[in-house]
Amino acid sequence: MDNSGERSQAAAKIIHYRTELHPYQDVPRVEENRDGQTYLKVFHGLQHFLKEAIALQPEKPLVIDVGTGQGKGISQVLDMLGLTDKVTLIGTSLRYNETLMKQLANVRLTGVETLRGIQDSSVAAMLGLNSVAHSGSLTLAARSIDRVLKPGGLFKMTFVKEFSDFVDYLKSMGYDLQEVADTNTRLTILLGRKPFPEKKMKSARVLFLKDHDSMYKQLAMGLDKK
Repeated sequence: MDNSGERSQAAAKIIHYRTELHPYQDVPRVEENRDGQTYLKVFHGLQHFLKEAIALQPEKPLVIDVGTGQGKGISQVLDMLGLTDKVTLIGTSLRYNETLMKQLANVRLTGVETLRGIQDSSVAAMLGLNSVAHSGSLTLAARSIDRVLKPGGLFKMTFVKEFSDFVDYLKSMGYDLQEVADTNTRLTILLGRKPFPEKKMKSARVLFLKDHDSMYKQLAMGLDKK
């Protein structure tokens, strides 16, 4: 079934939100060239999240950074945590970006509503720093994420507006969700795990708390490398 028309409409909405409407002016914007320190702070740490993805698929699990900007942030995080060679990283973007193409070896020009070019049940972990939040259709985004995640796969996203449609769909699919509002950034962080009944795994809540507790140590490690 050809859904190119639906895909184009969703992409147009996202670009309109980001470049013209700016409906969330009271929320600090995350720049395209955001760095690894920003990622760790906004997500409240990522070490246990990423290591859990590796435990799910030991042979270089697929990790996707949705709306990756210039690709620097997630690249620096993997370097800081010593995980660069242990995962296969793909960055997605709505537009061609020469800096991004040089930064990341694997880039897909697609929106989260379709994740075109990403195979079903192939992704161990997904990140979305204020990208999914601006989706033209949160329900389509949730369906797309569910399509590509492996059983037991993880996602960690930040939101700046109402996202009940996103949560409601994933709850209906049996996802384990942990939602945390950050009063400093005025963002809401949502960590989710796709159900995998056949295997006992760490809960979304446990993973979030582990990363939150170790975040400042990770930041110190990153600063020591400078």
